[in-house]
Amino acid sequence: MCAKHRAMFSSSTFLQGNIPSLAFAEYFPYLCIIMEKGKFYRSRWDVSTGALLLLITGCIVLLCFEDDGFWPVIVCIGVLLLTLATLSGIYYKVGERTLTVYCFYCPKRYDIMSIIGISPTVSREFAPAASLTERIAITLRGKEKPLIISPVHRQQFIRQLLEVNPGITLK
Repeated sequence: MCAKHRAMFSSSTFLQGNIPSLAFAEYFPYLCIIMEKGKFYRSRWDVSTGALLLLITGCIVLLCFEDDGFWPVIVCIGVLLLTLATLSGIYYKVGERTLTVYCFYCPKRYDIMSIIGISPTVSREFAPAASLTERIAITLRGKEKPLIISPVHRQQFIRQLLEVNPGITLK
């Protein structure tokens, strides 16, 4: 639990029930991340994202003309909805000292002061980025592989990271 919000969670007026107030934050561990101040950036959707969605939609349309019943169509619609939920669940938050990357709505924090460099990349490896062409690689101190993301407003995102850590090198 965040020390910053400990007083708010432990106050008896915050919870009106039988659940102990300190346990509230233990049941909801991401609450401190969500309540932290910062600016959110969606992941960029580009031609590759549109092509994936168009491919799935095309399969649904083709299956509508088959005589196999509605189950294949229902499965494809489920795949389309899962894909949309996954792609819309990728976003980034630049806080006061942390970069939080949300992938399928699950947050992972990185210390902005540990960022060494930022460079554009065309890496096709799996990453919390909806775009395949508009990606940036963030090199972190102590990590072998870079963090690959694709924020919508790339220059504003990088500028905000540089405000926190001016020692970041741009390539």
